[in-house]
Amino acid sequence: MGLEIIKKKLDKNWPILLENIHESMILITESLISDKDIFFKKSDDEFIIVFASTTDERAKLISAKILQKLTEKFIGSVETKDIIVKTAVNKVDGAIMFQSEDLQCILNHSQNEIVNRHLHDFQNINSPVDTLKEEPFLFGYRPVWDSIHEVITTFIVKPCVYTSRNINNNSRPKKIGYDVLEDPDSKQARIDLDLLTLTSSIETLEELYQNNFRSIFNISICYETVFNIELLMEYISHCKNISPSLKKYIVFHLVDFPEGIPTPKLHFIVSTLKKYSSAVMLLTSTSSLHLEKYFDCGIKVIGTNILDHGPSTEKTWQKIALFIENCHKYKIKVALLDVNTLEDLIIAQTKGVDYISGLTIGDYKDTSWHMKRKPWKNFLK
Repeated sequence: MGLEIIKKKLDKNWPILLENIHESMILITESLISDKDIFFKKSDDEFIIVFASTTDERAKLISAKILQKLTEKFIGSVETKDIIVKTAVNKVDGAIMFQSEDLQCILNHSQNEIVNRHLHDFQNINSPVDTLKEEPFLFGYRPVWDSIHEVITTFIVKPCVYTSRNINNNSRPKKIGYDVLEDPDSKQARIDLDLLTLTSSIETLEELYQNNFRSIFNISICYETVFNIELLMEYISHCKNISPSLKKYIVFHLVDFPEGIPTPKLHFIVSTLKKYSSAVMLLTSTSSLHLEKYFDCGIKVIGTNILDHGPSTEKTWQKIALFIENCHKYKIKVALLDVNTLEDLIIAQTKGVDYISGLTIGDYKDTSWHMKRKPWKNFLK
């Protein structure tokens, strides 16, 4: 682990603060490694940890977290690309060869490893989703902007298929959500995909939480997955893997729920899911909902896709604005999805939309990131 970035930023203050930096390095490291791990100083700006039994990815995450904590203490906030961890990979002519990775790459590898492990399990349970063997997907994470607090804390989690296997090539996914399925209308396939999304999200969140990274995952659940008590209890059996500390970092997102669903049934589904999450939100394609019913059932947020309301015209925005106003009367927040142009973003912010996602906020990426502030003025540059 190198301290080059701290040394460079501190410049002339580096020698003055060196003893303090080393003391802090020792305290932070000892709080994150086990008694069996070996930690020592190689030079004033290099430290080495020999992990006794930790996996490679876990070791890299711990090392990166140590560097991040130390860097933030002495120079403030730091970009993930500036947190560099070197791993011993070989020995040539008596010299140890190291491979360098920044924190963003480490997070990418860690989350993809979790997804691939669960995808392998998913494909081996005789799932009807045979196309997954032909078009493997990655889980994509799309940021959601909180317009009230001007922060990005939440990520919509969706399976994504790309034309290129490299999710970072700035291409848009060609398939998202249930469209990755060979038959997107297959009830069993949708149920299986919901369970895979939940299982992968829990493990990813747990990994991030253990390394002090915080973000909220918005996890979709289609109506078929919780249609009856047996199916709901099957889903809940997986939710029981959610630790108490993770509950506040999960929002369940109800998809394709019929408007005519009986109030007692909806209330039971929401109250059951609420035990394992911070909130339950509902996705709708209409602006004419019986809002009192959803408020009484415990729905905290209603999401709607801007594309479902027709072309972006003054008439369309008047209809959306009225919907927002009515939701706010019942203290229900509104999330507007697929806000893809700056013009629509400005209108959405002006009309009082609480949460916004779309290309203007960010596209699906193969990793989430730590909660961060995103002032409104940054979108207007």
